Amino acid sequence: MTTKNRVLPALLLSLFAAAPDAQAQTFSNVVVFGDSLSDVGYYRGFLAAAGLPPQLVSIMGRFTTNPGPVWSELLVQHYGFTPGPSNAGGTIYAQGGARVALTPGITPPGQSERPVSTQITEYLTSSGGGADPNALFSVWAGANDFFIQNAALQAGQITPAQFQANVLGAATAEIQQVGRLFAAGAQHVIVVGGFDGSFTPAVAALDPATRAGVTALTAGYNTTLWSGLASNNLRVIPVDLF
Repeated sequence: MTTKNRVLPALLLSLFAAAPDAQAQTFSNVVVFGDSLSDVGYYRGFLAAAGLPPQLVSIMGRFTTNPGPVWSELLVQHYGFTPGPSNAGGTIYAQGGARVALTPGITPPGQSERPVSTQITEYLTSSGGGADPNALFSVWAGANDFFIQNAALQAGQITPAQFQANVLGAATAEIQQVGRLFAAGAQHVIVVGGFDGSFTPAVAALDPATRAGVTALTAGYNTTLWSGLASNNLRVIPVDLF
């Protein structure tokens, strides 16, 4: 298998002293799991089936200002590989609307529900149950769990305490999914933490108390995520967006 040797961007500096040094690592592949923030075209096949012109399909299906690239495309290209969605022969399993482990997500009606847990299962199934120890993996999820739980809170379906518990539960679920990769043989796993949701347009327009609550809950998600990874001896390459 061809390997590519590049310097990992400074953004991906490890915050864990015991984490493997990925600064000048040689990787056999780059595999990405997540939601719309990493999706590079999972829905393109459905857009083509709907009759959209090929020139539009080629740049659509990504959650960005097209034809601008998604970060996962840049990461895969940085190491010399060709980015593409997993349902078109690529190694980016991310799907817009996906949650960490639960369903339903925020997906178009009639489309497959593929939380990160399912994405990892798909990868492990395709690789005979093992995770390539020479590959670079990335996991970034949790935003859709927040959105869905917040919608339930606003609709009066859950209490504020349940809202907080459910969001932090998604962080625990993410730890478990990262653990699956390590248990299968992965050695180099990027984990991207949650960004401060109070800066998103939908929340920035709300009252200060609500914005502060979103910031605090995001911080709680990250604390649960980082401390849980460390306590389980999962030596990841963390990206602290917060």
